[in-house]
Amino acid sequence: MPIFHDKKLKNLSLKMKEPAFHLRSLLQDKERCAALFYEGGGLYLDLCRQNMNSEVMVTLTEKARERGVRQSFQDMMAGLKVNASEKRAVLHTAARNPGAPVWVDGNDAAAMLATVLRKIFAFADAAHNGEILGSAGNRFSHVLVVGIGGSRLGTEAVYEALKARHPVWLPLVFLSTIDPNAFYLQTRELNPKTTLVLVVSKSFTTREVAMNQKMVRNWLKNSGVEPSDHMIHVTAKGSPGDCKQDICRDVFHMFEFIGGRYSASSAVGTLPLSLAFGKDVVERFLAGCREMDAHAAQAPEEKNLPLLAALCDIWNGEYLGFPAFVMVPYAAPLLFFSFHMQQLYMESLGKGQTLSGQPIPPEKQAMLCFGHIGTDAQHSFFQMLHQGRGAPVEFIGVLNSPLEACADVSGHGLTPHEELWSNLLAQADAFALGRREGRPEQLCPGNRPSSILTLRDLDANHIGRLLAYLEARTVYVGLLKDINPFDQFGVENGKTLAADLRKHFSGEVPSSGERVETYLNALRQGFFRDQEPKR
Repeated sequence: MPIFHDKKLKNLSLKMKEPAFHLRSLLQDKERCAALFYEGGGLYLDLCRQNMNSEVMVTLTEKARERGVRQSFQDMMAGLKVNASEKRAVLHTAARNPGAPVWVDGNDAAAMLATVLRKIFAFADAAHNGEILGSAGNRFSHVLVVGIGGSRLGTEAVYEALKARHPVWLPLVFLSTIDPNAFYLQTRELNPKTTLVLVVSKSFTTREVAMNQKMVRNWLKNSGVEPSDHMIHVTAKGSPGDCKQDICRDVFHMFEFIGGRYSASSAVGTLPLSLAFGKDVVERFLAGCREMDAHAAQAPEEKNLPLLAALCDIWNGEYLGFPAFVMVPYAAPLLFFSFHMQQLYMESLGKGQTLSGQPIPPEKQAMLCFGHIGTDAQHSFFQMLHQGRGAPVEFIGVLNSPLEACADVSGHGLTPHEELWSNLLAQADAFALGRREGRPEQLCPGNRPSSILTLRDLDANHIGRLLAYLEARTVYVGLLKDINPFDQFGVENGKTLAADLRKHFSGEVPSSGERVETYLNALRQGFFRDQEPKR
């Protein structure tokens, strides 16, 4: 039975809503607070500001043990076909552990991934050393990454984070949306003669990627550059992009057993990241992922950080009734991790039925996820969280700063990093405690849950740990809810409708004014809104 139907947890949730269990009271229990502080996989997780006591946490971990979710996670890592709807293994974890064989359909998936990784490192070294040049004999100065969704978000999150601590050999520029404004903005400061282009698409049929690839080829051609000397494909074996034939310089393979949103540690991410930072940094990043993977698979339920975070999601969403949670890193380089988590979490868990086909009531479905960086978020949506509709907050803090020697600029004897941490801790306490004194409009109810995930630094090891933590947490929520966190058939529905609409818009229109009128007519008519897509 899915965990959201549990009667004991339902009764405990009613109990925790009583005034005696307000977080103001719970936080006075020092033993409780100490017991809800965890360390594992190289990270720290503080859950003392969650609306729970020891009985709730013990019950949640017992339910996780009864459901055998840790064994299911181990089955995933072992290569069992846990993606039931698509009959696939799920092996993003094997991409960062190439020395451990994992057999799928008679093939060692880890060995296949290791072969691709060795080829990636060799290619990146050659690009850095000037052994690989553009068609005009120029060394490459930038890398343009063309991809969308999982072919971009995780990689960009890791890239932006790693720039905080590691020097960049070749800067990355990302092009995803088909909006021609984006193409102009992303390419206007690039020199086509020194730009290496990575086209990332598993199927090589994604419309946005296909059209952007054509625009890039025209951009290169119009600058006197031979596109095939500048373009690299990252795609699945046998896809339309898996063929050089004067189209591209080389092809690097991704595999069906790694889904897009879980692919940042595969060739999707390791090729651009190796070009940006080099082999050593990428190997440290993969080692960090591997460390968290081992913790997520092996640590017991009561000490397993991603599982505990997933249990908090179940508790907050299904039992306390919160419709969304917010991820707020108090570290600017982690901004894109908020965007990556939006896709990872909502594309994985946005399901309306269990694996057995049992409908999930809307109020029991997975929470929405959004986020931004602190302290910017404080001046954006925190007002709503304090006095309006609340949502659990996952704060992310980083202990070390590159500016430790920075002088006091606050006027209070604080460095900027100390000011940042002061804000993080103050906001977490303010959500929990609220405000009971002052004018009516100043009062805050408090009792709004939050957790604090802490990294020691933003180096490659820690960024790998963070990525794997978020992936494992998402998988564990899916396992606890008895849904498949690895397919995304809802996405296909919109693609089907888009294909039919494309036929409508593809006729010859002699002027831009008439084309605009075509769009407006479609809006006025409610075009296709009363129809289901044709299968």
